[in-house]
Amino acid sequence: MSIGQFLGMRWVFWEEEDVPEEVFESAMSLIFNGLKTFLYEPYNIFLGLYTCNFIGWYINHKKFKIAYVIVIIVLIELAFFVIKIGFIANSLLLVLMLVMPIAIRSMNRNMELEAKLQEANQKIDALVKREERLRISRDLHDTLGHTSIYYTRT
Repeated sequence: MSIGQFLGMRWVFWEEEDVPEEVFESAMSLIFNGLKTFLYEPYNIFLGLYTCNFIGWYINHKKFKIAYVIVIIVLIELAFFVIKIGFIANSLLLVLMLVMPIAIRSMNRNMELEAKLQEANQKIDALVKREERLRISRDLHDTLGHTSIYYTRT
């Protein structure tokens, strides 16, 4: 993985906008490079954790689906390979890699909803304060009006 790919992937975590094409392409190349390296050394399967984590951060739903389908295809191939070489202990890791993008995506959605809820609560608090001020001003107006009428009549 080159420094440009790494910096491009880190950029996604700090940007509010959509994922650029270069980052999407680098993630896909990371998946295929990880597959190639896994065929040479079974312990390179741990590199897939970073890739699956990264895919969960996609904002664009279409790109997430494409990347997730590719991950599923790669993981199915890796599962057959893991079973063939008798490396069954890493099968749980494959399940974790399958679940991780969805879990991270739901975590992101949950954080978005919490931010929106907090913003809505702040708006509600502001409206409640405004309504209370209006009620107090109406009470003062009515009290002053009744008092001034009482004094003018007497």
